[in-house]
Amino acid sequence: GGRTMMEFAAAKQKLTPAEEARIVDYLLESADRGLPKGREDIIECANEILQQRRQNKKEKVGKDW
Repeated sequence: GGRTMMEFAAAKQKLTPAEEARIVDYLLESADRGLPKGREDIIECANEILQQRRQNKKEKVGKDW
């Protein structure tokens, strides 16, 4: 057997589910404080997490992330 579609999709993701959950928590906390974040802020946050983990300052999430 091969991999399931879910396993295939997970292997292509740049952020782990735990990292995505961190972003969601951050966004919810910001919104609760009356400081909602926009798309650019969210992408910047995702890029920072990705770059920290991979030690690559040039790596970014995809344009359709």
